[in-house]
Order: sequence, then structure tokens, then C-alpha cells
Amino acid sequence: METTTITSKVKNDLSKRQHYIDWIRVLAFGILIFYHSGMFFVSWGWHVKNNIINYDLEPPMEWLHQWRLPLLFFISGVGVSFAMKSRTGWQFVGERTKRLFLPLVFGMFVIVPPQIYFERIQRHQITGSYLDLPECLPFCILS
Repeated sequence: METTTITSKVKNDLSKRQHYIDWIRVLAFGILIFYHSGMFFVSWGWHVKNNIINYDLEPPMEWLHQWRLPLLFFISGVGVSFAMKSRTGWQFVGERTKRLFLPLVFGMFVIVPPQIYFERIQRHQITGSYLDLPECLPFCILS
């Protein structure tokens, strides 16, 4: 009887939401947003750059750079660990495909092509409108 009580208590503890993990995720995505927004204003290479460089942003961004990806991978691993306790591997893959495939396709067709266009405009590699350029089509992203 005692084993059953302990087992059900462990299951109940594992099924409870770990709110501190949610806050670490919020922190990680805040860092991600700050970092990628800041890339527009620092002297390092990136897709598009501002005319005015803000050198004061570089030290905090250099410090955050060493934490941003490890923190995201940690959060990801924790999420996968919790998810795998209540799913099979195939269920997990199916759920992740449903959740991530649409955003991936959206990014490939809506976000990446204009980014390529503006990057090439800024580097004076092209002239003309966005619609005139076949290389800005999602099918030619790797060109």
C-alpha cells in the first residue's frame, strides 16, 4: 500500500507544471529578442545594419552571446524530458511536427525572402523592386 502511495505522489509531482522553468523560458526568449534586435546596431556582421553603430551595446551582447544558445538548448531539453514522460517517441515527433512545421513554412515563404532582398539592397548587389527578383522567391533561398 505504501509503494502505491509513493508512486502516485511521484506521478502527481511530475505532472505539476514547473513554473520556474516557464520563467527561465521567458528569460531565454527575452535574451533572444534583445540579442537579435541589437544585431542591427552593432559593428559585427549581420544581414542588414543601421547607419549608426552603438558600441555601448556590444559588451552586454558579447556577454549574452555565451549564454543565449546554451540556455535555449537547456530549456529545450527540459521540455523534451517532461514531454517524453507522458508520450511515446512517435507521439512526440508527431506533435512537434504539427507545432513546428507551419511556423517553419511561414518563415521560409514570408520572413526569409524579404530579408534576403533587403540584405542585397543594402550591399548594393541588386537594384529593382522585390517582385522583379526571382532569387527572392522562397524556392531560391539558398542561391
